[in-house]
Amino acid sequence: MTSLDLLAGPRGRRFCLAAVTGLSDDLWSLSLRSAWDPGNASLRAELCAAIGSHEVLRSISEAPDAALLTALADAVDRAAYWQPPDETDGLAAIPAMLTALGPVADILSGRIAGSWWSSGIGAGSQRAVQWIDESDMPAPQLSGATGRVADWHRRTVESERAASRWTRSLKKRPGSSWWSTPALSQLVHTTRSLPGLGAAGLLLVEDGAGWDRARVWPLAPVPSARILEIRGPADWVDLVERHPLEVTQTWRKTAWETTGIDGTWLIPDFAAVAREYDGVHLTVAGYLTTAGRPLDAGNGRTILAGWDPDATYWLADVLRPAGDPVEWTNPVVGTTPEWSPTAR
Repeated sequence: MTSLDLLAGPRGRRFCLAAVTGLSDDLWSLSLRSAWDPGNASLRAELCAAIGSHEVLRSISEAPDAALLTALADAVDRAAYWQPPDETDGLAAIPAMLTALGPVADILSGRIAGSWWSSGIGAGSQRAVQWIDESDMPAPQLSGATGRVADWHRRTVESERAASRWTRSLKKRPGSSWWSTPALSQLVHTTRSLPGLGAAGLLLVEDGAGWDRARVWPLAPVPSARILEIRGPADWVDLVERHPLEVTQTWRKTAWETTGIDGTWLIPDFAAVAREYDGVHLTVAGYLTTAGRPLDAGNGRTILAGWDPDATYWLADVLRPAGDPVEWTNPVVGTTPEWSPTAR
C-alpha cells in the first residue's frame, strides 16, 4: 500500500486527517472550522501549513499504536453510506488537502505495512462480539450457515424485485439497503483480539448504535477453512466480478446520494462465494483503501460498504469455541470508547 492508495478513498483520507487532528485540540479545532467554513481559504491554508509542519510529521511518525487505532476508530465511526459525504470527508478530498496530507500518508502507509493492519486473518485470535445492551443480541450461531446464506440471497433478490417497482425519480425514491456484506443474516463475523482489547470489533464499528456492553466469544476456525483475503480494491472487484449480484434498484437512491452516480450496482453473491470459500476477511489496509469508493466492476460499479475493518464473515460451519466468553463494558460517553473486561 502506497500513500496514493491510502488517499484514494474516503476512509483512508479520513484516517490520515484524524491522525493529525488527534495530536492536539488546536489542530482538531482548526480542522473542524475549516470543514464547516469551506469558503474560508485562509483557514484552509492555515490547516494545510500546520499539517505539513516538521512538528506534526515527527509526531505522526512517533505516535503510539494506540493513537493510530483511535484515529482509525474515528474514520470507521464516521462512515455513512446513506447520505452525502459529511463536511470533514469533503474537506479531506479537496486537492490542497490531498497535497498537504501526502507526507502524512507516506508515514502512515509505511507504518501500516509493517503491522497487523496489513496481515491476514490471524486465525488463532478470532473473537465474535455479541452486543448485550438493552436487549441481548443472539450469541454466535456456529451451525446453520448454509441456510442463512441461502435466506440472505433470497431476501436480497426479493428486495431487488420489489424495488424495481418504485418510482424512477431519484428524489422521490425511498432509501434502502446499502450494505455490501451479508447483513442481517445472523452469519457469524469475527475480528481478532488485541492487547488490552477483547476484540477489534468492540472499537471498529461502522454504523454503530453507541453500544457499551458486549460479550466477546473466543472462536477458532478449523485448520482446513478456506479464507479469502480482501487486501485492496483489486481483490474486492475480482470477487464481485467472479460472483456478481445486481442490486441496482435497491441501492440506486442511497448510492446516488453517497457518490453522485446513478448506474448499475453490484455486490458479491455470497451464496455463490460460499461454494468457493468458508470465510472472507477484510484487512484494515484493504478497508482503508477500498471502503466507500465507487469502483468499476463488470458491467457496473461496486462499493465496499458496511464491512468493518479486520472483520471476517463466515459462510460455512467451520468455527469452534476456543474458550469462555468474557463481558466487556465501555464507561465512556461521547468520546473514544475505553473498553475494559467486567470483573468476575
